[in-house]
Amino acid sequence: MACRIRTALTTSLFLVCCLSLLPTPAVMVSSSVWAQGGAGVGGDRPSAKTRRFPFKVVVTGFLNTDPAPDALAVIQLGVTGYRGDFQLEVTNVTAPNSPRLTPRQIFLHRAGKRKADLDVTGPRDALTKIAQAQPGTPLELTGWYAQRDGEFRLEDVRIVGFE
Repeated sequence: MACRIRTALTTSLFLVCCLSLLPTPAVMVSSSVWAQGGAGVGGDRPSAKTRRFPFKVVVTGFLNTDPAPDALAVIQLGVTGYRGDFQLEVTNVTAPNSPRLTPRQIFLHRAGKRKADLDVTGPRDALTKIAQAQPGTPLELTGWYAQRDGEFRLEDVRIVGFE
């Protein structure tokens, strides 16, 4: 009799341990969301303001000027390695690989919400072009923008009309 009780207790303990390792219904729901592409690799919508993966962006504008009334926005640039105020009067913003995105969807929704609206990183020579540009210089910045953290990784800087 004691042997049967011990076997029953062992079996029930084993079942409790196995059941505790199964996912709960809440975990099952969230895992189904992951499986449908709601988050992670397949889940970044191009228009999402918290998009994780960087996408290519081309920004044109004038550096450190009094903004014109027809400017899209005025953003503060935080140029890595350089101190100072870099203000860009934005005249155009495009995402070549996602042409349906509007400038507001790309990053203009962030304008005025932080000290530096756009954290600019990249090769030293590209950053130097921005830092040494005279006020009023027309610039075209091409790079990869990660919406989630506001980082703009420069690929190329052109001074419009001179290159």
